[in-house]
Amino acid sequence: MKAITYLPGIRGVLMVLVTSLFLFLPAKTVGQNLMDMMENQSKLKLFAGAVKHAGLDQQLSQDGPFTIFAPTDNSFASVYDAENQGNPAKLKRIILNHMITGLATKRKLKMMNNIPTLGGIHLKMKSTNGDLQINKAVVIQANIKASNGVIHIVDELLQ
Repeated sequence: MKAITYLPGIRGVLMVLVTSLFLFLPAKTVGQNLMDMMENQSKLKLFAGAVKHAGLDQQLSQDGPFTIFAPTDNSFASVYDAENQGNPAKLKRIILNHMITGLATKRKLKMMNNIPTLGGIHLKMKSTNGDLQINKAVVIQANIKASNGVIHIVDELLQ
């Protein structure tokens, strides 16, 4: 009998300890900015490196909101060559063609038609069977949310 009355007290103490531990653990996405999120995506290592090389990493770590259409490493490798790495201004223009101001989720993008990028080109949105196409690129992963915007991974460069 004595053990039975003592057991709920131990459970209560353990629950308080466990709950307290969870309060101090950092949330995985809360507070992670666009730059952090891109660096944590295995498909976006080249694009994240190019953003740093072009000097846009500070802006994507603080300001916002921005929407980024980030090309996969496979599609970005063709443009992230020695020539463009040696020309940060050209690299910056290429990257800005993949960015718009504001927070545009996949749902919002489906309602848009012609969107100007920070690089000066216009993106045409097309939605078919639930898929979203931007110019010729297809969004393969959407709505990766960050504290200062959202990332959509695309399978081609936006030109």
